[in-house]
Amino acid sequence: MTACGSSDDTAASDADSTSADAGSDGPYEVDDCAGLDPDRAPDGYKQFDCDDAGASLKVIALQPANFAGLSEPNCPIGTDTIITVETTYGSTATSGIPSQTLCARNLTGDHPGDPGMGGGQLKEQDCVSADLAEIPCAGAPAGALAVVSFATSVSECPAEATDPIELQFQVGRDYNVICAAAL
Repeated sequence: MTACGSSDDTAASDADSTSADAGSDGPYEVDDCAGLDPDRAPDGYKQFDCDDAGASLKVIALQPANFAGLSEPNCPIGTDTIITVETTYGSTATSGIPSQTLCARNLTGDHPGDPGMGGGQLKEQDCVSADLAEIPCAGAPAGALAVVSFATSVSECPAEATDPIELQFQVGRDYNVICAAAL
C-alpha cells in the first residue's frame, strides 16, 4: 500500500491508498462491502456481500474520483482505508480510469482510523511524530504533537495550537498548516 503526500508532509494524508475494480453490480454505494482481491494482491480490492467471508471493509462514505493526485479525499473520522475505484476496459487491462474514491472502515475491531489510533486520514485528535508521520497517541515518544485543527495560515490556528506545522503547498489540499500542540 502506498501513502499519499510528499516526504515533507506525509502526515497530511497517510491513509492507506489502494485500488479496486468497479463493482460487478455497478458503482459502489455507502454500506457496500469489499475485501482483498487475490488476483490484484497486495493492494487490490473487490466487492463482496457483507456477510461473505472475504469481506473485510464497509464503505462509510463516497468521494469523487481523484485524477492524477489533483485532489485529496476528505473522508470522515473513522476511515481506516481509502480505496480508489478504477473502471477498466478490456479483459487484459491491468489498470483503469479512477471512477470513485471509497472511504472504508474495517469490519473487524481493528480501527486505525479512529482518532488517536495512528492510521487512516490525518484528522483532529490524531498525533504526529517529529518527522510528521501519523502515530498512535498512546505511548507517543517525546516530541510528538497532537493535531488540534487545520488552517490555511498559522494566524488561523487556535491559541491552544502552540506548535503549528507549515506544509508545502499541495494542489487539492484545503489546508497548509497543521495546528498542533505538544502532548
